[in-house]
Amino acid sequence: MADDSFGYMDFFKLRRTPFSAAIPPEELYQSPQMQECLSRLRFAAELNKFAVLTGPVGTGKSTTLHAFNNSLNPNRYLVLYVSESNLTPRWLYSVPLKQMKIKARFFVNESKRQFNEALIEEVRQHGRKIVLIIDEAHLMFSKRHGR
Repeated sequence: MADDSFGYMDFFKLRRTPFSAAIPPEELYQSPQMQECLSRLRFAAELNKFAVLTGPVGTGKSTTLHAFNNSLNPNRYLVLYVSESNLTPRWLYSVPLKQMKIKARFFVNESKRQFNEALIEEVRQHGRKIVLIIDEAHLMFSKRHGR
């Protein structure tokens, strides 16, 4: 529990510090907009489609992606979650490979090929759909173009 030197936790009968990033997904308030977004993301995942979630800063995009990730059945989906502030092409392959417990090769082209092979093998062996979530993907573009 967080430091409660001001006594607000007891006063408001809180179990944990409010407004933290570590709220369990099942305890999130799911507004109608969030429910709609989650439905659309699940629809895209089920059909193996590409989806983009955009919105202004602070509107809950990352929180929604965490809730989406938590909502998928791990027996049907392998979710690879990339959220790195220094996202580069190398990270784009090495982070998901690490999540799959595979050591990425050093050169980007080799790790790209390794990543593709690992995804194909995952589908063949386990029959799960692959969901690749790239949180803060705009940083990839801005870093490559010096922004």
